[in-house]
Amino acid sequence: MLKSLKDGEVDELKSRTNIVDIVSEYVKLKKQGKNYLGLCPFHKEKTPSFSVDSSRQFFHCFGCGAGGDVINFIERIENMEFIEAVEFIAKKVGYSLKYSYTGSPKTRKLREKLIELNNLAKKYYNYILFNSASGKQALKYLKDRGFSKETLEKFKVGYALNNWDNFSLFAKKRGYSFYELAESGLSIKSKKKEGQVYDRFRGRIMFPIEDVVGKAIGFGGRIFKQTRQSAKYVNTPETKLFSKE
Repeated sequence: MLKSLKDGEVDELKSRTNIVDIVSEYVKLKKQGKNYLGLCPFHKEKTPSFSVDSSRQFFHCFGCGAGGDVINFIERIENMEFIEAVEFIAKKVGYSLKYSYTGSPKTRKLREKLIELNNLAKKYYNYILFNSASGKQALKYLKDRGFSKETLEKFKVGYALNNWDNFSLFAKKRGYSFYELAESGLSIKSKKKEGQVYDRFRGRIMFPIEDVVGKAIGFGGRIFKQTRQSAKYVNTPETKLFSKE
């Protein structure tokens, strides 16, 4: 059966969690007014610029710009995905998360594969943005538009190389079938070669679309310079994971 968090569980967990208690395990905090201050764990500093607001249950660093709720903090400091951070916090505070189970074993297996593929793609595109020559051009474009490196990393923005099948071959080498790639919406079945696929997203800045627990289920891709592609935006089509409704 397919396992997912019941609606409202994330909000319920946050209502039972004190961000000051969690952050204090990693940062030495000192109360100042209504907030708590400490040295930011995300960049080197000598003067405290890291603030935790206990009333809003929010943290913010005035030095590097990092900020968010307790889940965002754990995601970043423990290098975890969203659902991992949720389960990590739940264990810390002694809260038993409630899950719902749906679907047949066959459906569950395919959905799990598609989720894995989308999250592999999220990491792949993000890596390409920050670590390739073509990605650096897209990165400059985004920075010129006012996006900070911290924001791009937080939302896992990426870049799809302007080649026919880079991601498809990358995923194939990691054990995913062309059928699964086509079902995920990341690839398109070739009309010329039976059983072959090519990348749906090429030469585009990639914005992950995530579900309520932070797993990538699709993408929005935007061209950032003039190419032969006519569409400015291309999104994941309807799949077993992603619905445009």
